[in-house]
Amino acid sequence: MENGFSKCVMGTACVLGLATGGLAAEKPNVLIILADDLGYGDTGCYGAELVKTPNIDRLAAQGVRFTDAHSPAAVCQPSRYGVMTGRYNWRRGKPWDGSYMFSDKHPTLQQVLGTAGYATAAFGKWHNGWGLGPIDYGDEQVAPGPLESGFGYYFGTPRSHNEPPQVFMENRTMYGRDPSDPLRIIQHSEVVERGLKDWGWGLSEGAAAAHAARPQDEIDLIVAERAADYLRERPKDEPFFLYVAFVAPHVPIAPSSRFQGTSQAGQYGDFLQQLDCSVGTVLDALEEKGLDKNTLVIFSSDNGAVYMHSAIEAGHHQNGPLLGQKTDAWCGGNQVPFIVRWPGKVPAGKTSDVFVSLTDIMATVTAATGVETPETAIDSQNQLPVFLSPMADSIRTEMIYTGIFGQGIYSGGWVYYPFQGSGGMTAHPTQRWGQPYSKMGVTNSDLSADGRLKADAAPAQLYNVNSDPGQTVNLYRQNPERATSMQKRLDEIIAPPVAPAGDGSTVMISPAAPAKAPVSWNAEIWGDSAKVPTVGNHYVHDNKNVWLLALGKNGSFPGESLTLRNDASVWLTGGGALGKGVLVLDGGQLQNRLGRKAVVLGRVRVDSTSKILNVEGSLELKPGLAGAGNLQIASFKNSGTVTVGCEDQGYSGTFILADSAADGAVLDVEFSGAFPQAGLDFQNLNSARMPALQLQGALSFSSVRMPAKNGGMIDLKPGTYDAAALKTAGVSEQAFKDFGGALTVGL
Repeated sequence: MENGFSKCVMGTACVLGLATGGLAAEKPNVLIILADDLGYGDTGCYGAELVKTPNIDRLAAQGVRFTDAHSPAAVCQPSRYGVMTGRYNWRRGKPWDGSYMFSDKHPTLQQVLGTAGYATAAFGKWHNGWGLGPIDYGDEQVAPGPLESGFGYYFGTPRSHNEPPQVFMENRTMYGRDPSDPLRIIQHSEVVERGLKDWGWGLSEGAAAAHAARPQDEIDLIVAERAADYLRERPKDEPFFLYVAFVAPHVPIAPSSRFQGTSQAGQYGDFLQQLDCSVGTVLDALEEKGLDKNTLVIFSSDNGAVYMHSAIEAGHHQNGPLLGQKTDAWCGGNQVPFIVRWPGKVPAGKTSDVFVSLTDIMATVTAATGVETPETAIDSQNQLPVFLSPMADSIRTEMIYTGIFGQGIYSGGWVYYPFQGSGGMTAHPTQRWGQPYSKMGVTNSDLSADGRLKADAAPAQLYNVNSDPGQTVNLYRQNPERATSMQKRLDEIIAPPVAPAGDGSTVMISPAAPAKAPVSWNAEIWGDSAKVPTVGNHYVHDNKNVWLLALGKNGSFPGESLTLRNDASVWLTGGGALGKGVLVLDGGQLQNRLGRKAVVLGRVRVDSTSKILNVEGSLELKPGLAGAGNLQIASFKNSGTVTVGCEDQGYSGTFILADSAADGAVLDVEFSGAFPQAGLDFQNLNSARMPALQLQGALSFSSVRMPAKNGGMIDLKPGTYDAAALKTAGVSEQAFKDFGGALTVGL
């Protein structure tokens, strides 16, 4: 048992032998169909009355419909990662930056089944990352991607259909690729400048043939036909694993003309009916080929729905009675439809309230196919006994609910959150998102009618979802003992004392802060140091992962050293300060995600080009820097300030002030002293997200390169510059908007 999750391998073997006479004698096919942002109340079999979903409903009529199923995260990519690995995404510790998500240390379901002789293919939305950094989707071969994850064939859209590139990929190549007509990604800021419209993620242009091959309103229809063709071509004697991930009903809501006006829930309902038709296309092909009798079909959604105006106005409740929506740790963000069909094995027409998670797909499918479950699938439990006997007792007893801003724990019919609000965008204090809370038709005792937190709201949340599935009444103050015990269990799961099995050098701590401040990286944080490659006291992490350093209240880490290499990261996510030790950036990252000021009290040494990413709040490097590596400084979501101290540590690299990673985020960097051996370079800029210097007092660099007001860059000549001199030199005024001192260059 790891983290309280037992796979029940012995029990499963007995159940299989008694109930089926050995299911693995003839290897079953496996078909997983995953909708995108499909809510708990979006289909007829889950109570929808204003939309018609006959194909999804017939799947439920021929199998088991689960009413207590949950996704491992409230947004797309982390949930899909959990399906394919049997692991919570936060254990991977990798930011959702668009790059390839998987690690060779954590086998995927497609790899495991492929090794066992299954043909494997994926169609539709991928959204598990492509490439290891910035990539050109127009290249002849783009990797790593679906094939490297274990699929033998792939056709679909690489990301959400509101994100660039708006093209199909086939295997490793853009579908319709024409080298004479290259693809170009347009960032959101340029979209705005050109008077175009997007969904906040930018657009793609050029590549006319590739774009024409993926009409926005027919993506799922095309994907379904391609998947159906794959099934029609299957030899009956070769087992297959087929993963079909549709883009509906994720925004943009884009039903094709033949579905427009067909529902009673506006365009959203029309899009749902188009999704249902696409599901039917795949199921029909399965039956036409005679493959349905020996195929385990699992249908679900990656997370809850986003509340849409057209649906709400029509009276369609996308997430049924549940509180919240996509992004939220509330149940509306994580509780999803889940249907299983396997003729002759899974009873037809049944409804089960057994507790299941999408991460359980790994252990359940491997059990059904007679394949060994990877040891690394520590968050997956074998639900096959429940599939075969839906009235059996629940195997799973708990799971972690993950919103984009917080995590909670669901156990024994109770849900506990160690924070106020939704843990996502519904009740976020500054970044509220989607349709107004007042329109959702739900209530919560902590919130006013407009969705704002009440002054007397409890500091955390506890709900009995057996008696209160809509999470209307927070019982935190009425049941403090249960809240305390669930907090303890949450800490045990998300902050394990040792590295998870199979991780090797991957050791991480969850974004939630532990209850107490660790006294040492070596003991309480990193656990058994034998599992972590070390050089003396310097912990070395050579994978593209993230070290999640969860700081306790007023915590510090004296006397230790940590080395980050090859884009490994440390996230500041709790409270307190990174203390008296040494943080060595050797191609690594320091990320501030506190949402307030973070202070690094210890020394920071930059040995090779590394990054500081200020995601939320502000960051201060109090003592300054040492080393000769370049240091790129960027902002992500906010406009906080990065302050670099002036204590002379002999830093001789170059500060690279980079374009912020999201529109609306403007980087401010404050240097509070002289860096006579260091360079300063503005880089990767656009006019909407220009970094700005906040200079007070005397400041010096060996060289300075700044953006020109007419475009391009200017290398400042040796000398001393005030604001007027910088303006005279032709420097863009955006780059020194709060300049209040003297800048000395090369003297």
